[in-house]
Amino acid sequence: MKKNILWVSELIIALLLIVFSLFSSQVYYQNGIEDKVANLKEVAAAFDQTEYTLDNTGAGLFSQRAFGARVTIFNEQGDVLGESEGENLENHGGRDEFQSAKQYGEGY
Repeated sequence: MKKNILWVSELIIALLLIVFSLFSSQVYYQNGIEDKVANLKEVAAAFDQTEYTLDNTGAGLFSQRAFGARVTIFNEQGDVLGESEGENLENHGGRDEFQSAKQYGEGY
């Protein structure tokens, strides 16, 4: 009887630990995302078109200021003008983050 109570208690503790771990991981992840978005908004607000060219070179320089974040510069139609990693990317006009940026002023 005591063994059954001990076994059930251990099972309950293990389940509670798993639930707590999952919950705390989700909270930690969400807070991390929110912090990154806030940091990127600050950096993006500092973008000065007269300081950076709208090509791969300008995107690369701004990426350095943005702590190494990937930077893609495109026009209002979604044509890629510059990309910090030097990739030749296709039009972004159909992407969700582009549509969100056009509609709300920001997109991720």
